[in-house]
Amino acid sequence: MDWYISRTALASVYVSTELFLLTDRSKRQTGTWQFLDDRLGDMSGMTLLPNQMWRYAQSATSLLLNSAGRVGSAFVAK
Repeated sequence: MDWYISRTALASVYVSTELFLLTDRSKRQTGTWQFLDDRLGDMSGMTLLPNQMWRYAQSATSLLLNSAGRVGSAFVAK
């Protein structure tokens, strides 16, 4: 993951945790700690996201190009 993207993601986790803390009424802020654990878990899964998006974009592009080629050849054949 790019340095700027990871820093932005970490900053968003920090800010959202601070905002959650303001409304947390649980004993010893256990809700905030759980919220932070969940957000960090979400962030650790983000490392796979760019690779998955790249593969999806490649397959979608090839699908569109193949479909456009078939449609174009249908017009030429007529």
